[in-house]
Amino acid sequence: MQISIPIPTHLQLHGGGFEAGFFHPVLGFDHLLAMVAVGVISTLIGGRAIYLVPLTFVVVMMIGSIFGLYSSWVLYDEFAIALSVILLGLLIASGYKTSLIWSSMLVAFFAFFHGHAHGVEIPNASSVLWYITGFMIATILLHILGVSIGILSQQSKRGMTFLTHIGSGMASIGIYILYGLL
Repeated sequence: MQISIPIPTHLQLHGGGFEAGFFHPVLGFDHLLAMVAVGVISTLIGGRAIYLVPLTFVVVMMIGSIFGLYSSWVLYDEFAIALSVILLGLLIASGYKTSLIWSSMLVAFFAFFHGHAHGVEIPNASSVLWYITGFMIATILLHILGVSIGILSQQSKRGMTFLTHIGSGMASIGIYILYGLL
């Protein structure tokens, strides 16, 4: 079960391309939460992780989208995406700082499934290049939003409490999404 925000009629896309790619992760609530979570987690680790963990996600997501576009094998994308929201939310809620290597491996694993879902869902009339460009730019912007939330939260006395609530909320929504898939 994918939770999506309805697009007003005057903004609906006919044929897709850049706009369809851009709005897929922004309006797909499960994608949005996972991508913001990646940015927040990168700030919890700090240092080079702030750009390497999101960069890993974007690169592997692009690879996954190409597999989704050209493969005929079925993956459990929605299950893995829901699981990504749960686990990334729990990492944020716990404040646990994994190593750069483990975080990158975790996000790479989930990024492949997010990308595969994007690739499978490319509209037939879309320009593949523009569609991929659109969802990559949206993903980068969502990572920047997550990094901003993480940095601002760490500068506040109650920031870590805020992140605990944000992470718990993400994990709860992920559980709800996963329950809908069963």
